[in-house]
Amino acid sequence: TRIPGLLEAHATDHPLFERGDPKQPGKIVPRGFLEVLSGTRYGGQQSGRRLLAQDLTRPDNPLTARVMVNRIWHHLFGLGLVATPDNFGKLGAEPSHPELLDHLAARFMANGWSIKDTIRYIVTSKTWSLSSRAPPTSATDDPESKWLTHARVRRLTAEALRDSLFASAGTLQSKMFGNTFRANAMTPRRSVYIRSRRNDMDTFLAAFDAPTPFAPVGARLVTNVPAQSLAMLNSPLVWKLAENWASQTAEIRDDTLRIQQMFETATARPPTDQESIAILTYIKATTKLQSTQQAAHKAAAAALADARASRDAILQPLRQSLTDRQKPKGDTNGPSPIAAWDFQQSTKDQIGDLQGKLHGSARLDQDGLMLDGEGWFSTDAINSKLTAKTLEAWVQLDTQQQRGGGVVTLQDLSGTVFDSIVYGERQPGRWISGSDNFQRTQDVGGKAQTDRILDVPVHIAITYAADGTISIYCDGRAYGSPYRSQLTHYRAGDAQVLVGLRHGKSAGGRTLQGHVVTARLYDRALTPAEVRASSTGTVFVSDRDVIAELSDDQREQLTALDNAVAIAQRQLDQQDQATIDKSPWVLTAHAIFNLKEFQYLR
Repeated sequence: TRIPGLLEAHATDHPLFERGDPKQPGKIVPRGFLEVLSGTRYGGQQSGRRLLAQDLTRPDNPLTARVMVNRIWHHLFGLGLVATPDNFGKLGAEPSHPELLDHLAARFMANGWSIKDTIRYIVTSKTWSLSSRAPPTSATDDPESKWLTHARVRRLTAEALRDSLFASAGTLQSKMFGNTFRANAMTPRRSVYIRSRRNDMDTFLAAFDAPTPFAPVGARLVTNVPAQSLAMLNSPLVWKLAENWASQTAEIRDDTLRIQQMFETATARPPTDQESIAILTYIKATTKLQSTQQAAHKAAAAALADARASRDAILQPLRQSLTDRQKPKGDTNGPSPIAAWDFQQSTKDQIGDLQGKLHGSARLDQDGLMLDGEGWFSTDAINSKLTAKTLEAWVQLDTQQQRGGGVVTLQDLSGTVFDSIVYGERQPGRWISGSDNFQRTQDVGGKAQTDRILDVPVHIAITYAADGTISIYCDGRAYGSPYRSQLTHYRAGDAQVLVGLRHGKSAGGRTLQGHVVTARLYDRALTPAEVRASSTGTVFVSDRDVIAELSDDQREQLTALDNAVAIAQRQLDQQDQATIDKSPWVLTAHAIFNLKEFQYLR
């Protein structure tokens, strides 16, 4: 294991590069401190690092201490005594209170350069306890409180805002130290422990101006953009914590007391009588609206079910008749994929030329592709673009205790963007549509797999429709509820199929343990009837073939029913699911999170 470090070796002086060009070395510059301050030379065989540290912190050099106490002031008040904490030079801002800056710097050095002592000194001052309500004259003469006439109203930093959400919901963990956790996770630890990577930033923190880890940042950008309001309104993190908060206060039966506790938890002050009445009115109005919308939703769902049942009553007899007629002919069963692998035979693509190879310990045996958690199968690049698609496989697991193994995956060649049939990653024993950082993943509410999956292969398919609807099927039947998400566009020549690996180029805990018998890839979303036909091996009859058998009267009826289905579906899509599904208290908690007083310090 190698780590970067510093060694005192044979130090040498270096030339001055003309205009910073290393190809134009000038005269040799001896090692030493800044000439404008002292110009002390650092001779000898040592590098001079220790001498430089001593010069930076010596009693007659207040510059380092001035910069440090200004940064402390900046982080406490939102604006430093020098407004440009990274620049104390000619191009930087002049100090608003130079005597105060010098006093704090001298005190800082005299007290052993203690940051804690300096913070305690500042926050116990009269200046720190000023109200954010500006005096009448200051509102016009000093609106930004440059002269410290009142406290500046400022938004919480990104990390503090996220921590405040968890703290209000009563789930923030105060544990210090330990491992970091991945970005975009709902881990209830403090945000300082979020893993920070340039190509994997936490989207919530990024919306609130958390800096990217490219270079040091003395003063963060403070923006006010629509993305921040949208994040507070729509982020799954905010909604989840609103649900947690509402459930934790459910034991308070008195609505007024419950409102007072929630409001004070969020803002550190009790609500005024007017605010309490406004929130209580909102709860009552939301309850009434929710009741109305639930009735409308139920009516639209019933109309949709009736229209579909009437449609099936016309089509199903004809479909059965066509199926019976085709059985003796031995027609090909099920829909046609663009690539398919029968691992009981070989690793060759049975449809086209999308060939692949085995990795690690993966091998073929009489039961198919044998995977022990250390091997997988990958293909060459796919020569066509894919958006709508279907992933399908027959898989038999070795154990139900595994978490996050991929069965069939479509990924870009870098292995970072992917869609996958994944077992047990978010919930033990359940299937999900895996994706990069769960961006296109939702839990569908399917049942946990029984021991049957250890005894016989199970058919699993995930369809990705052009409108973003993602549906999971198990043994030809719907698994949980479909949901909508944004689809990924895979470019021709920049995508491949994996079997037995969730994503990437190596195992890393993302592999499956079991046998994959067959895997298939389609360039469209299969219909439920097609999935059922593929799963059972029955003769498949398309809707187009059935419609061709209709009489003129039946066609008219079918057109009217299709219109009824479209209208009912549109009504369901237009309804506000958040209002229908969430309790009034969850909506109230969410509304309090969106108060400006929750997000800003004053």
